[in-house]
Amino acid sequence: MKQVALVTTLIFSAVSGTAFAQPRPLSSDMNGDGIVTLAEHEEVAESRFSRMDANRDGTIDTAEQKRVSQFLGGRNPIGPADLNRDGSVSKSEFKAAVSFLFSRADLNKYGRLSASEQQTMRSSQAR
Repeated sequence: MKQVALVTTLIFSAVSGTAFAQPRPLSSDMNGDGIVTLAEHEEVAESRFSRMDANRDGTIDTAEQKRVSQFLGGRNPIGPADLNRDGSVSKSEFKAAVSFLFSRADLNKYGRLSASEQQTMRSSQAR
């Protein structure tokens, strides 16, 4: 359970705006309505995965993880999502971690993150 929580927190770092110098920690609100739906969150995660997968092979390999880590000052938020420990994070591993993160943050299980749920997510990331 601790590993899942760690993976969740670290994946959030990669998916959230903070990993790519966006102005807000959670920039998945694509339509600006203050609510983040699962579809919005997944679409942003897909885009971020594509940006991290520089060689377009469908995985974030160790070299790509190193690049992300260097950008983040030595912190590798992607590696813990490598659940099968093969050295690369596949798109399915990444999506599973992102979906788990969203589910965990969606406290009322409405399928969307309210402003307060987003704030709670931000606060847990800061710890």
